[in-house]
Amino acid sequence: MASISAGRDNVEGSGFRGSPVVGYIRSAKLGDPQLDEWEGQIRHYASERGYNLVEVVRDEGVSAVTVWKPELERLISKFTTAGYAGVITPHRSSLAQSPSAVTRTISRIVAAGAWIEFLD
Repeated sequence: MASISAGRDNVEGSGFRGSPVVGYIRSAKLGDPQLDEWEGQIRHYASERGYNLVEVVRDEGVSAVTVWKPELERLISKFTTAGYAGVITPHRSSLAQSPSAVTRTISRIVAAGAWIEFLD
């Protein structure tokens, strides 16, 4: 598990028991069965750590190279109003294909006051 939060990179345990978190998964295929598998992994991961998984957000039919990921954008915009402490996602490529785009997305999440943890 790798996590990133303000001022820290690859820090174990950014969240605390009971922290409200949201899962994020993305697939280029509509109805991709992998989405259900990832959601199960996120639910298990959150439960093991005692996080309060509020929801799992899905971008279906959205390529990693696509800049606009509607559900990810909705999620980032809700951090301050919804009170989410962090995001759990299977891997960096859930956010974007290029390393620079991944870094920009992580920076936006951290700037919103949240952290992110990757399952891989």
